Amino acid sequence: MAEKKTQKTRIFGSDRMTWISPVTLKELLEAKVKYPQAPVIMGNTSVGPDMKFKGIFHPVIISPDRIEELSIVNYTDNGLILGAAVSLAQVKDILANVTQKLPEEKTQMYHALLKHLGTLAGPQIRNMAVCIR
Repeated sequence: MAEKKTQKTRIFGSDRMTWISPVTLKELLEAKVKYPQAPVIMGNTSVGPDMKFKGIFHPVIISPDRIEELSIVNYTDNGLILGAAVSLAQVKDILANVTQKLPEEKTQMYHALLKHLGTLAGPQIRNMAVCIR
């Protein structure tokens, strides 16, 4: 069986821009302290259009998409716990699954969210977008 390699923060850069991809919450916080103006992006569905259409330039971008804790999905007696990196498409699939398994009286909120997610953007955006900004 192959051993799991320890991942390290990745930093890509050029003369104009730096992209930081931390792998722990601690590294994410350290990057945000060092670069407080840097946007934290997941699917790039808000910063990308800002850069392209509004001419907003970010010399540093922080992308925490490799942090495992941000992709958690936990089912509890009190509801769902979803990490901030779970895409809207994944949320839609999770809610559809949960509403099939639980009694209707426990899923009214999930049905409302599912209905809304069905009208929100197109599939390409839902595959990338997350619930944080």
